[in-house]
Amino acid sequence: FTYVGPKGVADNGDTYWKNLNAIKRYDLLPKMATGASVKPFVFTHTVHFGAYALQVPQPIFVCPMGVQTVLHEGGDKETAQGAKDANVSFCYSGASTFSPEEIKASAPQADLF
Repeated sequence: FTYVGPKGVADNGDTYWKNLNAIKRYDLLPKMATGASVKPFVFTHTVHFGAYALQVPQPIFVCPMGVQTVLHEGGDKETAQGAKDANVSFCYSGASTFSPEEIKASAPQADLF
């Protein structure tokens, strides 16, 4: 829990504190879409994987995180469902407790990598 819990850090926390101080140097300014009164905007982004290109709904992904079942029995299955609900892509981890087929079966409409 110390590693993944709130303010959990590995070792003495040097990397955590460096990252926290670095991110504080930036302000995030959201940019809202305007002019969508006629038809809704559909944002897609092309992601390139070598010779392959894929259209995804957002430039945001849930990154691979292995062995999620140490925190919750649903693990990657529920994370994939949450990613679908948030309209973002889910990246499978080779260290997942579940097979890619099990995750796809649990969230069939999810955009999975």
